[in-house]
Amino acid sequence: MSKVILQVENKTGGTIAPLDNLVFEVIKKQEGPVLYNPATGIITFERSGKYLIQWWASTASGDAPFGLSLALDSPSADLQSGTSPVKTGQVNGFGVLEVTSPPAALSLKNNIAGNIYLSNVVETKASLLVTQLDEPKAFGAIYNLLNAILIGQVPAQVPMGNPSVVENISLANPNALTIVDAGVYRVDIMLNGRTSSTREVTITLAVNDTPSSFQKEGLFYLGSMSTVYLTGFMELNEGDKLTLLMSADTDTTLGFDPAQPGVILSVMRVM
Repeated sequence: MSKVILQVENKTGGTIAPLDNLVFEVIKKQEGPVLYNPATGIITFERSGKYLIQWWASTASGDAPFGLSLALDSPSADLQSGTSPVKTGQVNGFGVLEVTSPPAALSLKNNIAGNIYLSNVVETKASLLVTQLDEPKAFGAIYNLLNAILIGQVPAQVPMGNPSVVENISLANPNALTIVDAGVYRVDIMLNGRTSSTREVTITLAVNDTPSSFQKEGLFYLGSMSTVYLTGFMELNEGDKLTLLMSADTDTTLGFDPAQPGVILSVMRVM
């Protein structure tokens, strides 16, 4: 079974300078082949294997023209970043580190040219979780790179023609992620766009073309980007097909930033 071996949190907030580590000063759990230094923010993996790292950070602002980015950085792997198009909100991401020549170090760094300021209005500013993957992992994502889509009052499937790296997740069905192995999965959805006038937009996860209760509404405005995040855990069966549906209170055009994904659906098996 997969096993959580490290859980750390940042409760003091503060400023993260460019290329500096986000330091988690509170260790909630630490066991097994991992060491954490709360003074430096460096995680050391002492045993070969595959590890899933999941993290999020609540931010107040940042000294960058557009958006914020944090990245998992290790000499043993390529940079794995998480990016938010807005400066106030939540930046999150995940990555898989395969350690073949221990020890291996990893940290979560500021990935923009200016400072990042953590939120001061929530108790826990950031959190990071490391899971040792003993079972075959399953993860993947699909996303939308269109300039705009038309949405109406009847929920319609979102075009999601761009896949990320996937493992033990099928891309055989268009605009969908299809589960290969049954289990408990973390599901993440992100929508970032603007409408032609003020509209309430609803995004819903559909399982086997049936809308689920995993949905969220967001208010979108003319001329400014709005973001909706959903994160949750679902028990899914082999062959389950996951797609996204979108609707609005009135027919509208939802525009996206052409430089980055407008809609993302990602899954990771956790049990």
